[in-house]
Amino acid sequence: MSRNNDRWQTAIIIVFHLIFLTIPLFFTWVNEELFEFNKIILLYMYTIVVVSLWAGRMISRQRIFVRRTPFDLPLALFLVSQVLSTIFSMHPRTSFFGYYTRFNGGLLSTLSYIALFYAFVSNVERPHLKKIFVTLFGSALLVALMGIAEHFGHSVSCLLINTARGAKETPLSGAWFQNVFNDQCWIQDVQNRVFATFGQPNWLAAYAITLLPLGMVLSWENWQKNWRKNIPNIFFAVTVLLLFMTVIFTKSRSGILGLVVGCGVFGLGFCWLHRQRYKKYLFPSFFVVAFLVLTVTFGFSDYLPNYGERLFQKHTSAATTATTTPTTQSTTVNSLETGGSESGAIRRVVWTGAVKVWERYPIFGSGVETFAYAYYKDRPMAHNLLSEWDFLYNKAHNQFLNYLATTGAIGFLAYMGLTCMGVGLPLWFVFKKKLPEKTALAALAISSGLIALNISNFFGFSTVMVDVLWFLFPAFFIVMSMDARFFSVEYAGENEAVSEQTFPWAKNITLGFLFLITVGALGAVYSWWRADYLFANGKALIQSGYLGQGVDELQQAIDISPNEGTYYDELSSTYADLASSVADSDATAAAKLADQAYLTANQMIVLNPVNVNFYKTKVRVLLRLAPLQPALLFEAKDTLNHAIDLAPTDPKLAYFLGIVELGIKGEEPEAVQQLEKVIAMKPNYEPARDSLAQEYVKLGRIQDAIAQYQYILQNISPDSATTKKALADLEKAVATMSAKLKR
Repeated sequence: MSRNNDRWQTAIIIVFHLIFLTIPLFFTWVNEELFEFNKIILLYMYTIVVVSLWAGRMISRQRIFVRRTPFDLPLALFLVSQVLSTIFSMHPRTSFFGYYTRFNGGLLSTLSYIALFYAFVSNVERPHLKKIFVTLFGSALLVALMGIAEHFGHSVSCLLINTARGAKETPLSGAWFQNVFNDQCWIQDVQNRVFATFGQPNWLAAYAITLLPLGMVLSWENWQKNWRKNIPNIFFAVTVLLLFMTVIFTKSRSGILGLVVGCGVFGLGFCWLHRQRYKKYLFPSFFVVAFLVLTVTFGFSDYLPNYGERLFQKHTSAATTATTTPTTQSTTVNSLETGGSESGAIRRVVWTGAVKVWERYPIFGSGVETFAYAYYKDRPMAHNLLSEWDFLYNKAHNQFLNYLATTGAIGFLAYMGLTCMGVGLPLWFVFKKKLPEKTALAALAISSGLIALNISNFFGFSTVMVDVLWFLFPAFFIVMSMDARFFSVEYAGENEAVSEQTFPWAKNITLGFLFLITVGALGAVYSWWRADYLFANGKALIQSGYLGQGVDELQQAIDISPNEGTYYDELSSTYADLASSVADSDATAAAKLADQAYLTANQMIVLNPVNVNFYKTKVRVLLRLAPLQPALLFEAKDTLNHAIDLAPTDPKLAYFLGIVELGIKGEEPEAVQQLEKVIAMKPNYEPARDSLAQEYVKLGRIQDAIAQYQYILQNISPDSATTKKALADLEKAVATMSAKLKR
């Protein structure tokens, strides 16, 4: 191989080092979603560079560098299932790009992960693995240190954010630790449940537990008498211990359960491999057992005894999606982890809905990443009795049910086949083939890590870095097993003759085109990030009262990404607010702004006619504009009826329909019936009962109104001063009327 061609391969390996080093650490504080969105954007950029370098290597060598592996068929079936689900999706754009703003899980991300898998096995050799593992665990060490620091009230992310905002305190001073290097930039109690650079404790825990078994193996192999030669082992051992502490500090029940199961599988496999050599491996055996004991002791200490009954219960103060304070960023909360309804009850309801979605779309599902749209058609009525009844669920919070609902039986079976292959193939060769000892232990660790991850995913879903590991752990096994020759890993066309290059200018032209395509693709991905940045900045400006500047930023975001309905959602609401605010002072400007709001809201629906939240936004816009154009009340009613077709069990939609009907002359009786329907759907819906009581008063049904107010005070808001006054006024009126009748 020529020196030039060695550079292609070296460059590819360097990019993989960057993937493992930077993606776990990468986040920003200037986007709508701070963590996952930025990680997937960075992953797309790395994927483009890797694929381009890989293509450049093949063009330069005039040879196909694509290794065949045992995963070819499972990966092909999985990819085909995702493509078919996207084609038949209820919203193909969402299925291709992923649900805004995370993007991870869409067809494009799947293509990226598969491309990285084949680029890895086709360009990385066994000698490269040790350095890659050092990079992988070096990044994990930094993540763990950040998580542990958070537990003690010092968030590195807050340090970066506060510094970027212009903090002037002297580094390392008392004021610096108190005002800059603190944890106050997050709404969440990060000391109680750390998340480092992952945004949610469960996501951080899933990442850590996947790495832990492999880290254990790397920490004890090749120990030597010279301590300096053991520095790599010490590095891996320290990283493992810190990752373990981080998992405990996340208080992630799914993560801790996954760690116990994963380490249990690893421990059993380790003992089986060395069942006749226990003395030699006494320390590693003790290491695994100690991990299990410590995990149970510290991780489950909040739940023991009766852990089985409390597995699904939640920490009442925990919120898992990290956001900056409300003055700088809007808040998004994962309803399954905040205080309120018992999380087991929530999961049972959401999982029931997921199964119903699959029953409606049994073959190809509702479409990749469309759970946020499909679920509301099948949302169980029991969801209305949960404290999180009004939250948006864009995942089934069970990776397997999520695939079943969104990709149907075809996608679910393909995913399960790929999962079983990733976990089972290394185990098969560990127990059935005579792999070298080091390779066998590493293969066992890879399977154990993937098992731990799947346990965690049973109660949640994958994120960007976790999916990187999910696809590349099998690639690690392929590369480390190449010398064993138990399965074919040769290059496609390896035995075919390679023709000599007779037209060097043709190769250079091809490489030039490849370079231009690469630059164009990177520019396209950056434009997605730029549009999101403008969108987030526009929202922040609007929330701060700078409506004109905010509108300009939102319009720039739309100019960059004109097919993203979320941008129109925010812009239409802002136009409606502006129209309402200037209605009294400038009727002409108000009319123009009202037209802009109306057109923007309609465009939002055109771009995504299955997003229930967009219909809610359009209704708010129409109601905001109704004082200027009363006829819009009729369109608001039609819009609500359409939304109710998409989400028939949503009491908020039914409530707004009743309110709209109250505003239309002659439809008051229908409005009362609608409000009665609302409280039947959600008995503890206070605004609906209050509105219904007021209508009962207008109709002279005083006792019915009193009953509504009494229900509110007895079951919903016992301390509501407004309700108490309304009830007292009615009871006084009834008493006065009774006294008059007696006279």
